[in-house]
Order: sequence, then C-alpha cells, then structure tokens
Amino acid sequence: MEAVEMTHEFKLPDNLESGDYLLRSEMEALHASMTVGGAQFYIGCAQLHITGPGGTCSPTIELPGAYTDQDADILIPDFYNGFDPTMFTAPGGPVATCA
Repeated sequence: MEAVEMTHEFKLPDNLESGDYLLRSEMEALHASMTVGGAQFYIGCAQLHITGPGGTCSPTIELPGAYTDQDADILIPDFYNGFDPTMFTAPGGPVATCA
C-alpha cells in the first residue's frame, strides 16, 4: 500500500457478468498459526453492483467454505522451525478467468 494515501488500486475485468458481488480482501497473520484456529485473518469487504453486457467468470468460490482452519498455509505447525515463506500460498481459490 502506498505509505501516505493507504490505497491500493486494481482493475476489475471489463467483462464481468452483471450482478451483485462481494469484493473481499484478506490479510493473514501467521505468527500463531502453529495451532488450529491460531492464524488471524483481517478482512475488508465491499459490496459491488456491476451492470453491463459482461460474460461469466470461473472458477468461483463460496464464502464461508473456501478453506478451513486446518488447511495447509493456515495451520502451519512448523512456522518457527522450518517454514519457508517463499512456498506460502494464500488461502482461497485460483484466480478466475472471465470470458
């Protein structure tokens, strides 16, 4: 994030299907991820209403349900003993493609 403005810009796909969307961003604190339920999530959401002739996007995920507190990279028993942050994958689904 830009230090002064605290903003982050991104572009939504031009061809999103019309409808209501939940835009969700997450930051995950891993310092307590050695135990089930230890990872901390900081979530921000915005409701969007998209209009236009767009297409469809896939794959999609459902929240809640896209991940659990026992998934890899949420539960990290060896966080302080061998965890390689370059191998970390953020929880959630793959990036969707819109057509």
